[in-house]
Amino acid sequence: MKPDTKEMLICKPIIEAVTEMNEDVRIAVLPDHPTPCRLRTHTSNPVPIMIYSPNIEGDGIARFTENNASRGSIGMLEGDEFIKEFLKN
Repeated sequence: MKPDTKEMLICKPIIEAVTEMNEDVRIAVLPDHPTPCRLRTHTSNPVPIMIYSPNIEGDGIARFTENNASRGSIGMLEGDEFIKEFLKN
């Protein structure tokens, strides 16, 4: 199965269900830490973040990867910047 197909199997049904709700629902998708296969241990490297909200316009990033996320509209966040970004819209 191609990675983009896996992403769609997980994310698409959730986003479709949320768009049918009459609520201000926000969804954040992110891992708690990276574990690069080649290192076989946790690292302190940044993790990709995706935030969905009916009030946020998409930024054109098509795949949820570390490299793509770093180029997205959220960019690189540190400390409490994630929760502030998540709650602001």
